[in-house]
Amino acid sequence: MNCLTKRRPQALSTRTFAGVIMLLWALSPAFADDHPIKRFALQGNLDAVLAPGDTLHVRLGLTVVGTGTLTVFLEEEGVAALLEPLPIELAVNSTLDLDRVLVVTPDAGDCGDFQRLSLVARFETEDGQVFRMSRDFSLTVAPRIVPEPPFTPDNFNEIQWRPCDAYVHELKFDPPVSASASRALAKRAGSRAESQVVEGLQPGVRYKYWVEAVLDADTVTSRAVFSTQDNAPPPGVTVQRFSVGENGHVTLRWNVQNDAISFLERYVIKRRERNAAGQTFVPVSTVRFFPLHSTSIPSYYPVRAAVDSTLYIDYSGRITRLPLFFRDRAVALLKTDPQDRWHEAATFLRFELEAPAYVYVALDKNIRPRPAWLVGWESTNPDDRWPLDLATDVGEFRLFRRAFPQGPVELGANLAGDAQVRRRGRTPNMYAVFIEPQDGAPFPFATNGVVRFTDATLGASADGKTVQYRIDALDAAGNEAFGEPSPPIVIDLSGKCKPEIARWYARKVDGKPFGKDFSNTVCLFDPNEDPACQGFRDTDSLRFQAVRDSLKFFENSRPDDVGRLFFDSGWIAVDDLPRDDQGRLCYPFELLPPGEGPDFVNGHTYHYRVRAKDVHGNLSAWSKVESAEQDAAPPGDIRNLAADVVIEENCRTGAVNLSWIAAVDSGSGVQSYQVYRSTAGGDFELIANTTATFYADSLSQFPESVEVTYK
Repeated sequence: MNCLTKRRPQALSTRTFAGVIMLLWALSPAFADDHPIKRFALQGNLDAVLAPGDTLHVRLGLTVVGTGTLTVFLEEEGVAALLEPLPIELAVNSTLDLDRVLVVTPDAGDCGDFQRLSLVARFETEDGQVFRMSRDFSLTVAPRIVPEPPFTPDNFNEIQWRPCDAYVHELKFDPPVSASASRALAKRAGSRAESQVVEGLQPGVRYKYWVEAVLDADTVTSRAVFSTQDNAPPPGVTVQRFSVGENGHVTLRWNVQNDAISFLERYVIKRRERNAAGQTFVPVSTVRFFPLHSTSIPSYYPVRAAVDSTLYIDYSGRITRLPLFFRDRAVALLKTDPQDRWHEAATFLRFELEAPAYVYVALDKNIRPRPAWLVGWESTNPDDRWPLDLATDVGEFRLFRRAFPQGPVELGANLAGDAQVRRRGRTPNMYAVFIEPQDGAPFPFATNGVVRFTDATLGASADGKTVQYRIDALDAAGNEAFGEPSPPIVIDLSGKCKPEIARWYARKVDGKPFGKDFSNTVCLFDPNEDPACQGFRDTDSLRFQAVRDSLKFFENSRPDDVGRLFFDSGWIAVDDLPRDDQGRLCYPFELLPPGEGPDFVNGHTYHYRVRAKDVHGNLSAWSKVESAEQDAAPPGDIRNLAADVVIEENCRTGAVNLSWIAAVDSGSGVQSYQVYRSTAGGDFELIANTTATFYADSLSQFPESVEVTYK
């Protein structure tokens, strides 16, 4: 485009994007009834700060009633072409509704401070009458400063910008550094300077940087960028626990690290084989702290979404209400820059998803219609019922959701397409982005303090090898901490067989096993009985688990389930377990602490499993699950016990015939009845076991005239 000619303001402006506002001019009393110009509106960023190469769109709306010629132009001497396409000249016959998008795209020769530019609408009727109206706006074209990442390593920082033609540039920053560093900066300032190195920066300090460009009496100021200095690595990682599965996969666990200044960006998992050539730690995998990475705008960065956290990188937009469906979920928030609110590009932001995830875009409720790239996304509140899902101290937002696979994501700008701010005089809020991993995919930002990683690159071919791991941590500034090497991990697969639970339940009824009383002891077959196994060694450990009613509690138990629906013994050394009379290892299950009630609940089914671990951390597979219903209550009493004495004709033989009504048992059922007899007031003795509800006790064993009692 043609170069812009500056009108020198009486007071020089040093405004930045933080001060831009959007003005929407509407009809006012100035529109008299007989005035042919019925509507003259400008919508957009009418107090903008642009850098060379930026594009600004201003929407012009005009309604003219009458017959004549309408001309729209800039009434500024020497400004050849500021807004394209201007001037506009149209013939009007009766009524004209004009809606145009005016565009300005300055280059490096257009820098300057343009104050009170007047856009004029002039209408001349057929009989020569002239009617005018104007609308004022302002524009600053300043150097483009390159966005900074949120955190910078070391004690220096190089700031880059695109300069303005003929201007002398000076880098400014706050808070100040040493006097010597400031003098060095001043010496290097020049008209074509494009970068500057600032030294002597202090760790933990958030620095603000901007560029002032000066030509004669004209000074223009770039937008500001921010970065916090972080010159220290995060804490080193120590592997807390490890285990080896029956398939040779190694699982490592370590505590989440917190960086003192920035945040953990990723863990790099490294492995080496002991007693092998080189023995160098080689990367085998990366664990990202958050579910996204590689954002195309370096100043954007993720945090965990929470009430009282802020939407934006300048710490504005404090969240006062999150959606209910975020409750108890791990959701990441990608912080954006509020100064990007006016952008209109169809493709604006790119990032990579580390796993399949739901991406939510929080859009200012006053932007209608939604940007074109958001069409097709699912609204979480399609009827806009109050209250909206997301509230902050700068306004409320509508949420739109879309599922993405692992890989790249592209989002458009805040005002792309036909998106506009519907409320008069309101500055739009920039959108924010939330990411929720699908299927509960674990990421360190969402853990309760422990990170878990499984190395699936090892398999059966690693049997007999000894490996070590080292976990290095990198923070958001790129500082790296080398972890402590893990203990040697022996992959021992060939000699381990999974445990097998021996018969332990009291009885089976119609093929269904039942446990007895309010306790249960589970015993194991000795793997020595299998020639392919080595059996349990004194250094091995066993872990027993039980769940009530549902197998799902093995994998998805909650803290409230422990001691009621789920029990885990922890690892118990083989030497600490008792053995039964057959020499089998046994474990007595105690599902509740002593004194808090019975261990088992009558009538419920309990499921049991066990696994083994050797001294190197190698795990067997879980045993086959064994199940039994617990019958912890005795049967009810019999009823109507009756005795009938029957004497044979020879008067020397006969029997006492006992009969009763059967007892009822709600669990395993009645197995048998025990018949007891007391003679001449003596002790009761067991005389019979019977499954019937009658019994005949012969008289031949009694002396004459004796009292006999039964129960």
